[in-house]
Amino acid sequence: MGRKGGGRNAFVKATLHKTIEDEVPDEPSAGNPTEPAVQTENGATAGDQDTSKSVKSDCAKAPAVPVSALDHSEEETRGQMVQRHKRELKVHKEAMKKLGKKRKDDIEKLDKDIGNRHAAELAALETRLAAEADMPDDGTVKLAESLYDTKLTGSQDKGGPQPSRAQKRRDAKAAQEAEREARIAEEHAAMGDSARVIEERSLAELLSPLGLAVRSVPADGHCLYRAVEEQLGSSGGREELLPPPHDYWAVRAAAAAYMRAHPDQFMPFISQEDGEEGPEAAFEAYCCAVESSAAWGGQLELRALAQALRRHIAVYSVGMPRVDMGPEFQGEDEESSLRLCYLRHAFGLGEHYNSVTTVAAGGDTDIE
Repeated sequence: MGRKGGGRNAFVKATLHKTIEDEVPDEPSAGNPTEPAVQTENGATAGDQDTSKSVKSDCAKAPAVPVSALDHSEEETRGQMVQRHKRELKVHKEAMKKLGKKRKDDIEKLDKDIGNRHAAELAALETRLAAEADMPDDGTVKLAESLYDTKLTGSQDKGGPQPSRAQKRRDAKAAQEAEREARIAEEHAAMGDSARVIEERSLAELLSPLGLAVRSVPADGHCLYRAVEEQLGSSGGREELLPPPHDYWAVRAAAAAYMRAHPDQFMPFISQEDGEEGPEAAFEAYCCAVESSAAWGGQLELRALAQALRRHIAVYSVGMPRVDMGPEFQGEDEESSLRLCYLRHAFGLGEHYNSVTTVAAGGDTDIE
């Protein structure tokens, strides 16, 4: 596609310049077929430098300006001119070092002269290139454009830069993963609805006529306590019934405290693990797990929470009648009841509790 940043115009210009260089032979300067005539700033030739002892003769040791530089600049591309300028500046700086600090004024003048010449050559080149850009399409321009289109098409056919080996490995891994996910999806589709999907659909059908819907909570081992805490926030009483920080850890603490205060109601249902000293030790270990771990909760904890919070807890599930904990605390309108649902096939982990909330008139839940 040509040089970076150039595009079609840059490519065409470079081709035109190359064509001119091929068609127009270089004209050697008189006196030396390979080197241009060298002049000093006062017009003396390089041969006169050997006999002059003046300050101007010393300054003449600096790189001389080719007389035909401006003329030959019309045969150069911009890149060639810039490279020539760099070479001339390098020779110029080396010569200026030989003059020493005592020739400061002369050095400044020579620096200014070479800078002005380079600027003039670049300006002349830019003017010529601008004029060539407005030239009508002739055979050369059309040929250059054809070459540009050919290179562009070839580059596109190759697909641009080739990916690295690491990128190829990542692409291959992503393709394998996508194929695996597609295969799993096909297998699931062939197997039909999973037990989880069937249970969730059945639960929704059970709750819908009651004006209720499921409000999910994270399945992190705290689901029972999170659901109770969410219900307390919905019906009021979270700050009143729970100690700070009024979250699911406070719900756990309330359940453990009631169980410790009434061991006769719960100790018979606690199994003793190997290595524990007795039923009392097993019961205390169980209460500690309820209070300060992510151990799952169940019917014992629901019973303890109903009594500790003095609230009726209703638990809905598929295929079983509603379970009521603390029915003595149930109000006539059940607005103060805490409503949960129990699923046996959720998340592939087995048991899980969610919160149950009322549905607004528009079909949305009453809690955002």
